[in-house]
Order: sequence, then structure tokens, then C-alpha cells
Amino acid sequence: MSFYGLPEASHAIQARGRAVLVEGSVDVDRLRALGIHHAVAPTLALLRGDSDASALRAYTDRAVIFFDGDGAGANAAKLVQAACAKVGIAATISLVPVGIRDPEKFVLVAPQEAVERIFGA
Repeated sequence: MSFYGLPEASHAIQARGRAVLVEGSVDVDRLRALGIHHAVAPTLALLRGDSDASALRAYTDRAVIFFDGDGAGANAAKLVQAACAKVGIAATISLVPVGIRDPEKFVLVAPQEAVERIFGA
């Protein structure tokens, strides 16, 4: 599997028409606790190029990559975007602002409009 949490998120991804890709399993679990069920995380195999994003393509052709805003997060986001593009997923990158530690914190402190822009209404 190229994405952590994909089986559990599949229905929510289809209902929303897109997936939100976050950096890790902890991010996925914390977002689910906040009611955001269309988030998944790419595995290391996808980041290394040992796997592809076709499993996600079965549920959507759109994604938002919401990784940390540091250099490592930005570089990883570009790798994931390229992997998505190879299977026909239009993935946009929207990084967690520097100073906010993770997607969960962003949901808790950001203005509602910003949260809706990333995660959908």
C-alpha cells in the first residue's frame, strides 16, 4: 500500500472528490480525531520511488499535499506531487505555515477560510 489510512479514508475521499496528503500516520490519526476523514499519508516506499500512487487514483484524481513548511517537507511534497502526476492525479502543494508544527495544529488555530481551502468545506 502506498498510502497509510487509504482503506479507511476511501469513502470520504470519494465523497469530497479529493484527498489531503499529510506527512505521516500520526497526522492522519490526529486529523481523523478532528473529523477530517479524507486525509492519508504516503509511505516511504512512495517517497523512494519503490511504489506508485495508483491506489489513490482508484478513488480520486485530485489531491492537496499538506506537508510541513520546512525544507524537508517542501522537498518531500514535490516528490509526492510527481508520483501523483504519473498516475493522473492533479496534486497541488499547500505547505503548513512555518511556526505551526503540524496539520492538526493548523486546523485548531487557522481561520476557518484557510482550513476550508485546504481540507474543503
